[in-house]
This record gives sequence, C-alpha cells and structure tokens, in this order.
Amino acid sequence: MSLEEAASKLAQPIAKIEAWEQGVSAPTMAQLRKMSEVYKRPLAVFFLDAPPSGFDALHDFRRLPATTSEDWTAPLHFEYRRAQDQRESALEISRRMGEQIPTSWKPATPVQANDAERLGSTMRSALGVTLKEQGTWNEKYRALGGWIRALEDNGVLVIQTEKISVEEMRGFSIYAEEFPVVAVNGGDFVRGKTFSLLHEYAHLALRQSGLCDQESASRPRTPEDRLEAFCNQAAASALMPAEALLSEVVVGAAPDGHENWESSALDSLAKKYGVSEEAVLRRLLTLNKTTLAYYQRRRREYLAIYERERTQQKERQKENPSGPGYYRVKARNLGKGFVRLVSHAYAHDAIDTLEAASYLGVKVQHLKRIADEAFGRAA
Repeated sequence: MSLEEAASKLAQPIAKIEAWEQGVSAPTMAQLRKMSEVYKRPLAVFFLDAPPSGFDALHDFRRLPATTSEDWTAPLHFEYRRAQDQRESALEISRRMGEQIPTSWKPATPVQANDAERLGSTMRSALGVTLKEQGTWNEKYRALGGWIRALEDNGVLVIQTEKISVEEMRGFSIYAEEFPVVAVNGGDFVRGKTFSLLHEYAHLALRQSGLCDQESASRPRTPEDRLEAFCNQAAASALMPAEALLSEVVVGAAPDGHENWESSALDSLAKKYGVSEEAVLRRLLTLNKTTLAYYQRRRREYLAIYERERTQQKERQKENPSGPGYYRVKARNLGKGFVRLVSHAYAHDAIDTLEAASYLGVKVQHLKRIADEAFGRAA
C-alpha cells in the first residue's frame, strides 16, 4: 500500500505511519490490531525481527495489454497471499485427517507445449468430464459450477477473487503436485470465468504457474505470447472438442472459411458448450471454419458489447449494492471444495470449532450456513 492509502485506512496522519515504519515511535496495541486487519497480516508478524519471506509474486505474472501499470494493487497482493494460505491450510487439514490428497488432475502422460488439441483432450480425460455430462450443463452458471466441481474433485483448489478489476487480472494459477490453485476473477462474466478456469488448468497441466491472458495476439511473437495462445487453444479444445464441434449440424453444413455465421447459430453453440460466442468463433477459426479477417471483425463487435455489458453491470451494482447473499459469496470466494474440506474435518473432530472458523475466516455462528452453501443444502 502507498503511505496515503494506508493512512486513510488506518485513520492516522501520514507522518505518524512514517514514524512507525522508521522505528521512531510505536503504535498502541489497539492501533496494531487495526494494522493487522488493514494489512491482512497476523498480529505476530509485526513482532518479528525482519519481514517474513515466502510471499514472492508469480515469476511469470503478466499484464493484460490494456493495463499500463506494472505494480500490483493491494487487493491482488491479498488474494495471491490468500491463495497460498488456503493451499497450506488444505494440506495441513488433509494430513491431520490422514486422508489421501487426490492428484488425478494431473494428465496421465506429459504433454509438450506444441499440441494444444492433445493437451485439451488429456485435460478433459483427467477430469473425467464426458460430452454427455457437459450437455446437462445447459445454463452458464451450471457450466461454470460443473467444471469447478470437476477440478475440485480431482484435487485442484478453485477460488474466486474480489475487488480486482479484470483489466488487472482475469485469473492465475499456482502449480504444486498437491492442491494446486486456480483463481478466477469473481467480477468477470460467467462464461469468461469458465474459459479462464480451463486456461489456468492448462498451465497446471504443463507443470507451471501462470496468469490468464485471453487477449493474446493474433500473431504471437514472444515466448510468453505463444504460451498464452497455446493455453487458450488447449482450453478451447477441452471445452469444445474438435470432433464434437465439427459434428454439429450447423458446423458441418458450413463450408471451410465461412464468413457469414449467424449470431443465433453461434449463441446456440455457446450455450451448449458453456462458453461465449466469441470463444466459439475463435474455435471455428482454429478448425478452419472461418477466416481470420472475419473473426477479427466480429471480435471488435464483441469487445464493444462487453464494454456496454460491463457498464450496465456496474450500474446494477450501484442500484443493488448488496448483491448475492453473504454466505453464497463467501463460499464462492473461498471455493466450495475448500469449505467442504474444512467442514468435513470439523464434522469428524479433526479440528475444533475455533479452528474451523479461523480456516474459513468467519464467525463461529456462520459455520453451518457457509457449509450449507458449499454442500448445496442452502435454500
């Protein structure tokens, strides 16, 4: 945080915070507790002789093209640290219970970054998602929830962030052999989250951490651009297998290089596969069912639509700032898989009430309600 931001949140003069940082004066215990809350650090951290290590940023964290700032915002720092903390907590809880940590998310055979179609197929196979099952996710929230549950059941922690603009981050992944993490931006469009989810899973399948960048160049030049484009292609392959998409009547009837795709046809395919119209059209380009010039023209139209929808979304949030219920948002952000893990350990007396509340960051009286959300028992 900047001094100005910290001073504002702590309700203290900048000069006083500078004096604290320089060791000229010290905060009271009440002020220290407020600092712990604002900086989102344990109180004990402030008594260490030196700042703790282990909070390094993602080495390959990249900005979206529209973003000019190279600095992380405080919310992004907090969410990245939270992802690390939740992963460590999940490991601790599982080991305390003596339970096997699922690692079936890992593709059976390593795939090099030169065959996106094969990687997409391998990813889908590892998660055990069939076309029949995917076909039952005929609504965008069900599609997102279905893919999240598939990742969680196979050993990936999925969380959603808040208070971070999509211009700064759409998603990130933290690779590890056990409980790797995929984070998607909670403020993104639902179908955008689904694509980000699979894009980040592609990074994990390649045994690496990464940042979701769906704005990859049409002609990638740098190694980073090529990697992001590859992960996009792998995600598209997993979501829309080539054989299945080409067997669709409307696709099979279209000639190669088709440049007159009806929005109704693209929308129908988008709903079936749980993605955006643009993602469908981009996939059709990969399969030679349209041209680059046509895709780029339509993409400009989609970008204008996205901008209007974001403006409308912000206006709706102003009119109804309360939004979804507290328990629903809390379970979503923590990840229902993580909430279920904590609730399971609590139900089997592996952790006590205060530990469960601490892991979930809620008051004791909220434990049942948030568990109900995670297990689908909420009204």
